[in-house]
Amino acid sequence: MLNKATLTFGADIESIVTTLTGEPFPICGIVGGTKDKPRNIGGGYFIQEDNVLLEWNIPVTKDRDDFVGAVTGVYDRLKKELPPSLQMDFTKCTAQYAMAYLQGIPEAQRFGCEPDYNAWTEEQNPRPQANDPTLRSAAGHIHIGWEKPDPEDQLELIRWADVFVSLPSVWESHDRSRRQLYGKAGSFRPKEYGVEHRVLDNYWAFNMNVCRAIYERYLKAATTTAQGLKVPTQYYEKIQKTINDYNVSAAQQLYKELTSYVQTAN
Repeated sequence: MLNKATLTFGADIESIVTTLTGEPFPICGIVGGTKDKPRNIGGGYFIQEDNVLLEWNIPVTKDRDDFVGAVTGVYDRLKKELPPSLQMDFTKCTAQYAMAYLQGIPEAQRFGCEPDYNAWTEEQNPRPQANDPTLRSAAGHIHIGWEKPDPEDQLELIRWADVFVSLPSVWESHDRSRRQLYGKAGSFRPKEYGVEHRVLDNYWAFNMNVCRAIYERYLKAATTTAQGLKVPTQYYEKIQKTINDYNVSAAQQLYKELTSYVQTAN
């Protein structure tokens, strides 16, 4: 059983980088760091180049204020890592890059370096393949840890995270392209310390109030899992389709129904 007292929260977040005129620009060869060897920039933060994007990892946190501070307190550090001709774009999570920038850069063609899984079907997700070869997307993945995680709790926490976090993101995030590549409902990776929930884009990471709300929603998902509640199976397909299709009205209705279900169960 998930022990709420041992919960920890972390995140890996990506940003599109642009020229000063707003043209998306690949970060390849500029800041360094890889998935296997991210670069330490101090303060518990690490950065890396992920495809054409700038990615960073925050320190492990144990409460809401530490989490919000870790997420929102890194941007001055990141700006110093970029040359004066480039900037981070906090306004969107998808962009189309000029083919002239992408051709001849192996890293820019690499997608899905590690497999992830669907908590609803319990199957491995297919490798990303975009219809538009110039499309790239930036995510904001949350990592949740707890003492002695087991597969059943890992799956159920991801399902509740889709209920409490992914459904609201359907009406909060304005992007409608990212799920061509990543972030379909239930996407996660099991970790030795817990789980990585991989559904959200990065919209939540650049606003302190939204970041605070996101933490509280994940905490609700973990608390509900710790109570032993399970998402009713009759909702599995509805939740997946609603998130993957960006159906705002259906998301709001499902959120209302399942929030009421949890309140009644308690």
